This record gives sequence, C-alpha cells and structure tokens, in this order.
Amino acid sequence: MENRSSGAPDNSGGQHVLMLLEQQLLALDKLGAHIAAAHLDAAIQQLRLDLARR
Repeated sequence: MENRSSGAPDNSGGQHVLMLLEQQLLALDKLGAHIAAAHLDAAIQQLRLDLARR
C-alpha cells in the first residue's frame, strides 16, 4: 500500500484519463460521430462526478 502523507486521495491518474477522454470526444465531434460522442460525453461526466466524490 502506498504511503500518502497528506491523507488526500491522488486523483492524478483519473485526471489524466479524463484529459484523454476529452481529446477523444473532440476527435469524434470532428468526425461527425455524434452518437458515439454523446456516449463518451456521458462517461466523462460520470467520471468527473466520481472524481469529485473522492
């Protein structure tokens, strides 16, 4: 188990994933894949909520 002195959760991995997903969302929008983009946007919003709860 990792020793974290601050006691706060490390969300850097989640933030990195969020950034990558947002890049993919832009790419889907540019391609006109609006249904796929809508699904990805919903996943991004859920990830943001999950990260905020931590």
